[in-house]
Amino acid sequence: MLVHFRERISAELVNKVNQQMVKKMLETTSSQAAEKKTEESEKEGNTPKNCGKLILDATCAPSDISYPTDLELLNQARKQTQKNIDLLSKIVKGQLDKKPRTSARDSKKGLSRSC
Repeated sequence: MLVHFRERISAELVNKVNQQMVKKMLETTSSQAAEKKTEESEKEGNTPKNCGKLILDATCAPSDISYPTDLELLNQARKQTQKNIDLLSKIVKGQLDKKPRTSARDSKKGLSRSC
């Protein structure tokens, strides 16, 4: 879809749009700077005191985040595949003699042994 527009838009139009965007951005930044200066001049007499130090440690992380391991990913895939097989076998129940064999117990045992 972008190719459709790109083929129909000239370089002159792109330059005009870019110039307008830059002009608008410069206007907003200059107005924000002017507002900051007026706020700072009003607050000059009321500067807060330093109340201590803030120590930040980047090594901290929430403990409720689980990091997936190969076995967890394999087990999730096994469970999802089993659900899909169960769902599909219900849909085609009249067409099949019996449910497809999946050896779910054996696969579950295999995963628990290797942990």
